[in-house]
Amino acid sequence: LTANTRPSGARQVSREAVGGGAALTALYENDMRDECGNSINLNDFSSKSSMREAGWSFNWSDPFLFRPVNFEYLAPPGSYFGLCLHDHGSISLKLEGEGIVELDFGNLMVSEGQKVTAYLNGRESASAGPSEISRTVEIPYKAGDTLSVAQNPSGIIVINQISFKCSTTTTTTTDEVATEPGDGEGDEEDNEDEEEDKEMQDAVEDFKEEHKKLSEAAKRREKKEQVVYAAKKLENAELLALQKAKEAEAAKEAAEAKKAEAAKQAEEAKQAKEHHSNASNATSGTDTDQTVQDLLDVLKKRVEDQDKEADEASDERKHPSKQLEEAPWNVNMHKKKSHDTHNATPEHHEDTKKEGITKIKQNETEAARAVEFARRQIQIADAELQKAREAEKEQEKKSDDAAKKLREAMEAKEAAEKKKKEEEAKKAAILVTTPTTPTTTLPVTQMGSLYCFTLMLPFGYEPDLLAEQHKHQVGFYHCDEFQVFSNSTTFLDREGHPPLPVDIELLDFSLAVEFGGKWHTALNTPVFKQVWQKVYDLGRYLTHDWVVKADIDTVW
Repeated sequence: LTANTRPSGARQVSREAVGGGAALTALYENDMRDECGNSINLNDFSSKSSMREAGWSFNWSDPFLFRPVNFEYLAPPGSYFGLCLHDHGSISLKLEGEGIVELDFGNLMVSEGQKVTAYLNGRESASAGPSEISRTVEIPYKAGDTLSVAQNPSGIIVINQISFKCSTTTTTTTDEVATEPGDGEGDEEDNEDEEEDKEMQDAVEDFKEEHKKLSEAAKRREKKEQVVYAAKKLENAELLALQKAKEAEAAKEAAEAKKAEAAKQAEEAKQAKEHHSNASNATSGTDTDQTVQDLLDVLKKRVEDQDKEADEASDERKHPSKQLEEAPWNVNMHKKKSHDTHNATPEHHEDTKKEGITKIKQNETEAARAVEFARRQIQIADAELQKAREAEKEQEKKSDDAAKKLREAMEAKEAAEKKKKEEEAKKAAILVTTPTTPTTTLPVTQMGSLYCFTLMLPFGYEPDLLAEQHKHQVGFYHCDEFQVFSNSTTFLDREGHPPLPVDIELLDFSLAVEFGGKWHTALNTPVFKQVWQKVYDLGRYLTHDWVVKADIDTVW
């Protein structure tokens, strides 16, 4: 502050009175502004926070608001650039003072019809067309006017620099009192003014230093947050890769389990077949029906024997004297038995007979059950034998198919080797020159096959141009084999992110590069080294004679 601009009463403000409070803040803010009253940090595009602190405001918020890495290699170093994907993004600044504002702005978008426009109070002042990175315009303004830079309708906003030419006048305060030379009181007041000025300047410098430290701390904190975010993103990627690896391992184990189960079934079928063969040899051709009949005959004979024993028991009860005649040597015993039998009542004989009949029926039932059980066992054995035969046939079929595929693969390999040898022989014959023909001009079809690849940006004119080549099958798509490399499968600069019109071999690294050198060109050598490494890793070039790295705007 100088004497001729200090407001009335400012002489009595000391450093202690200011105390680093609101008054000092106001003085500091005035000190950080130009002669028009605008912030001197309006050209600090190092972070979103620094731009907002300087007075810039944004009408949207998304990942593409501040210097998106997808377009970093296209923008001039140190400039602001950004875009709103789903609406018309606009950046505004309220102007102080009065004069002329000089704005250097631009547009990174390369598509036709996409512009970035500068407005003053909503009225269009100038526009930057496709790929017009630097456009300078001078706009007269007054205090309170609003300057805006906006997408029109969907360009990529670039702000390179802003400056002001102000219409200002120097005023002198009316409370200045002229003093006669030699007036000691006036000299003392001037000395006090100088001391107060020095104290005030020291206070402002201290406040500047403190503000600088706070700004640096804020930048460090923001950078730390970016590092933490990148670390979390990397951690999520590692977790996803680990999960995919676990799923692959589980699928591998399941496949091995199925393979082991199939081998087990084949072994069981083989054992069943051997068991059936042994059984056939043991029976010497006896069929199943004969076996069942033999079993029935045995059971029938057993039933007949039981019936005979029951009849004999009944006859013994009816004719006890017969046993006495047949065994005279055991007279006493038979007499006692005969006496017991003679004394038995008819009801007792009837009960005995019924018991014998019941026993016979029980035997018959058991015999029938045994026969039925034998039949079921035979049926089960036949079913298992049939299943084993079917499994054996299925295994034989699989073996035959595998052998057939192996033969076909070997034949295809032999045919490929034969064809390769024939082509090598043809090439060797073509390269042979005669005395009358020192050099030989080869037709295009004899020059060998071409493997072509290109690197495409997922925005701008390149996808459409490549789609036209594909439509007409010329240029890049006239090669024997071709691959398009990019780091996205969708448009990044179009609403809704529609899919790209061509097939993509996806890259897992950024295509963003810096601009520099004598001609301020893209420093893209590291990116293309990674692309060449990808070509080497894929190995498709090994089946061709030539490798061609083609630019998208090259057509033949």
